[in-house]
Amino acid sequence: MLLRVSIGLRSFRSECPWTRVFSGSHYSMRNRATIVTRVYAEGLVGECYNGDTDDEQAAVVKIITDEIAPLLAGRDARDVEGGWERMLPATFNILRDRNLALQAMACVDSALWDLVGKALGQPLARVWGGVAGTLPINVIGGYYTDAPDAVEREAERWLALGFAAASSRSAAGAPRSMRSASAGSGRLLDRRLP
Repeated sequence: MLLRVSIGLRSFRSECPWTRVFSGSHYSMRNRATIVTRVYAEGLVGECYNGDTDDEQAAVVKIITDEIAPLLAGRDARDVEGGWERMLPATFNILRDRNLALQAMACVDSALWDLVGKALGQPLARVWGGVAGTLPINVIGGYYTDAPDAVEREAERWLALGFAAASSRSAAGAPRSMRSASAGSGRLLDRRLP
C-alpha cells in the first residue's frame, strides 16, 4: 500500500506560560512549549510532540510549514530516509542557524515514523527490529517546585510507576526517597543543579 503524504502536513506551537522562569544546567524557560506535528496519508495521521525551547519554535514551525511540507507532498510516507533527503534543502541557508532546520526535520521525522507504525499496526520498537518486550524509561522532573517535600513525593511516584532512571532538579538536592529507593535497585537517580 502506498502511503502518499498529503498537503496536510501540519505543525503548530502550543505554549503554556509560567509565572516564573524555570532553569536547568544549561537553559532557562519562560513557557512550556511544544511543537505538534501531524502528517496525513491515506486516512491515517502520524503525530508527534517535539521540542521545548521558547524562542526558536515559531521559526521551526515556519520551516516545517513553508519549506518542508511542499517537499514531502505526494511522497510515500514509508520512505522516511528518502524524506530526510527531500528535507535537506531546509539546511542549505547558510545565513540561518542550521539547528532550526534540523529541529524541523526531526519533528517531521518523528511524525512520519508514527504514521509508519500505525500503517503497519506495530509499535516502532518492533518495526525497527527490537526484540525486547519492555524498554527502560528515564523520567526528568522536579522543575515545577522548589519545595523538597513536593519533589520527594514526585520522585516516589516515578519509582512506583517503574521508571528505570530519574533526574531531578531541586534547590534542596536529590530527595532522600530517590537516593534510598534506588539503593540496590540498579536505578540511576541523578540531581541536576542550575
